[in-house]
Amino acid sequence: MATKRGNWPVKIFLAICVIGFLGISMVPVLSEAMQNASAPKPQPDAAVPEAQRQQLEDQAKGFELVLQREPTNRTALESLIEIKLQLGDVTAAIAPSKS
Repeated sequence: MATKRGNWPVKIFLAICVIGFLGISMVPVLSEAMQNASAPKPQPDAAVPEAQRQQLEDQAKGFELVLQREPTNRTALESLIEIKLQLGDVTAAIAPSKS
């Protein structure tokens, strides 16, 4: 009978540890879900006005020229991907990042 009374602190400690472990292991899952919820969605082609579309395409051509000269230029690559996403061209945004 004395052994059953002595186990309750151990069971409480074990329950607290399990709850803490589960809580900590959920942090990456929840933070990823929060980032995906707040991530900007690429706009469809019709949402970009023609003047802005032309400006973005000109900028994309400029960054492509920079990447031809300097293939390891991370800033130009990131900017080109951002522009392609703004234009709604997801496949073109993925293609430069493969190289």
